[in-house]
Amino acid sequence: EQDVVVQASALCWVDAWRDGKRFYGAMLHAGSQVGFADGGTLRLRFGNAGAVTVQLKGKPLAELGPRGQVRTIEVRNGEYHPIVAAEPAPVM
Repeated sequence: EQDVVVQASALCWVDAWRDGKRFYGAMLHAGSQVGFADGGTLRLRFGNAGAVTVQLKGKPLAELGPRGQVRTIEVRNGEYHPIVAAEPAPVM
């Protein structure tokens, strides 16, 4: 069953981990999609956040980020959580 569906509108790489183990990595082309079952802790990382839309159980998630930006989300127990990377410290 595909609870999480990722659709690409432009070139974007996608990596996926379940419970800390990487099990998927691919380059999605415009018009392609990939689906994942919800189970355990599913973490998805996108190499071009503005080029993908993500649906969780048929409902679209909010925009992940701008084109060209790397974004990570986590899906646990049917709930979506954005993973916010720590901002790099300013260089003095």
